[in-house]
Amino acid sequence: MARDAAEDFIRRLFTFGGSLTGMAVLAEKPAGEIIGFAGLSPCDALGTDDFEIGFVLARRVWGRGIATEIGKAQLAFGFDHLKCSRLLGLVDPRNAPSIHALEKLGMRYRQTIAAPKRGSRSVYVIEAEEWRRGHAE
Repeated sequence: MARDAAEDFIRRLFTFGGSLTGMAVLAEKPAGEIIGFAGLSPCDALGTDDFEIGFVLARRVWGRGIATEIGKAQLAFGFDHLKCSRLLGLVDPRNAPSIHALEKLGMRYRQTIAAPKRGSRSVYVIEAEEWRRGHAE
């Protein structure tokens, strides 16, 4: 990503200050090594005010279940704390590992859209009631 594009991405999507949404840096304990970023961001991909779960991980930590772990935390936060009625996951249709992670979280494919500045994206959705049924004790 070019420097200008990266700066724009960070300014638009990262959390600064006391906001509960937006992207944040992920660090692996105990060394505190940065391994990516994740968060919940406003998303109108389906024409309503939703939130999108999102994560980008360094290649060296792929295949360790971190995306699923992060996704579970994002869903719990979105549904329990923010009281969202549904959450979305947008993914490049060619990104099989990310699609697999979204499906493991219980998200279902809804449609493919042309996302401005992101290209083609498959939209995955999970409703709060679906998520709660899967987490009933």
